[in-house]
Amino acid sequence: MQNARNELIFKGKEINPQDTVRKALEDADEWKHRKQKEDVEGTLPVSRSIIDQKWRPPSEDWVKCNTDGAWNGVENQSGTGWVLRDKEGSVKWIGAQAIRRAKSAIEVELEAIRRALVMLSRLNYDRIIVESDSLGAVNLLNNEEIWPVFAPMLQDIHDFFR
Repeated sequence: MQNARNELIFKGKEINPQDTVRKALEDADEWKHRKQKEDVEGTLPVSRSIIDQKWRPPSEDWVKCNTDGAWNGVENQSGTGWVLRDKEGSVKWIGAQAIRRAKSAIEVELEAIRRALVMLSRLNYDRIIVESDSLGAVNLLNNEEIWPVFAPMLQDIHDFFR
């Protein structure tokens, strides 16, 4: 998805929707395999990927959302992405969005989580486990680190779990 967006933005080349969806599914599968060594649980249902564990499905009546952010401080363009899977590992939803003027990678990672939760709440999901590959974002969400600049975004994310 990001590649299609980049091709359009930077090269003016359009990729048809079927190829975009196919590539998004391939990327999600690659991401899943790359992140297979994960699962450090926090106080919130947010965890960070660790390299030696496989992706674990959520329990009955829950879904799992893996999020990621990409930050380019030089070009001042970033993006977020997420994939939602059920207990069988079947992809239910995928989302991506460009972000402009992000100040840091951790801001983009938190925004990826926030935007995924906004969309999933609109789709009436309320039992969501969120996994991120950003230790900094997970530490902030679990109150292990304090960065006041992110307080409003963190509050938005915490509100989804209440």
